Amino acid sequence: ARKLYEWCDRNGLQLTGHYIEERSLFEQMICCAGCSPLYEYEHIPAIDWLRRDVLDEIAPKQVGSVAAQLGKKLVLTESFAACGWSVTPRELKRIAEYQYVHGVNLLCGHLTPYSEYGQRKRDYPAHFSEMNPWCKKYFKDFNDYFSALGERLSESKEVVDVGVLHPMRSIYFVFKRNDFHDAMPLNNAFSQQMELLGDKQIPHHYLDETLLEKYGSITEDGRIRLGECCYKYLILPTMYTMGKFTEKLLKEFVDKGGKVLLLGEKPTYLEGQPFDYPY
Repeated sequence: ARKLYEWCDRNGLQLTGHYIEERSLFEQMICCAGCSPLYEYEHIPAIDWLRRDVLDEIAPKQVGSVAAQLGKKLVLTESFAACGWSVTPRELKRIAEYQYVHGVNLLCGHLTPYSEYGQRKRDYPAHFSEMNPWCKKYFKDFNDYFSALGERLSESKEVVDVGVLHPMRSIYFVFKRNDFHDAMPLNNAFSQQMELLGDKQIPHHYLDETLLEKYGSITEDGRIRLGECCYKYLILPTMYTMGKFTEKLLKEFVDKGGKVLLLGEKPTYLEGQPFDYPY
């Protein structure tokens, strides 16, 4: 990722695109063992959003957190693939708005083929061209709405006091490439706990440990800093382990009066070795 990013920098280009798969912990393990560190090396970090469901915040919240922390104004989503020909504009609006409220601000609609000849009409529809009747009259209005919304969000700054330590490294303990069964309790716990924060309308960002080690510190007034963002409160979701730098930062945060909320049991490992957290 860094090689591509630096090559684009040297050649006057901007790198964007989504990694696979971003929407859960175990899916990220299948392909890259964690998407968040890779977003550092994109000029416009991006995600993919397949199908009609809007059940999990992880993908947009993850990329939106990194973008805010590293000062990247634009966050792209490739959306609407596999929604089917029966999807309505109202459903598409709902799908996109769910992502925008969690950190996305730039929409790339999937897709506009040159033709529907042969098998193309079955290639992850719906398609947004003159072959789709409502697009002829209303697609410009649809796009203008999200362009205006995205412009306002990209020029704004979300006020977030709550950081959530990302449990990506804990899934390393239980992931098996050909059997996801052991990974599902942690995977599902994280999804459910983050939905709880959404239900309570608590603005929050994820704190990735790799990025925390590069850009993390404790401020003089006792907040956790990650890049351009500072957090007054820290949430530990269900997790098994953390890195040594993270533990050192956590201890300093607590010693300075920082507030920590445990959503599960205390982690019992440090760098993969048994460890008794004394606070």
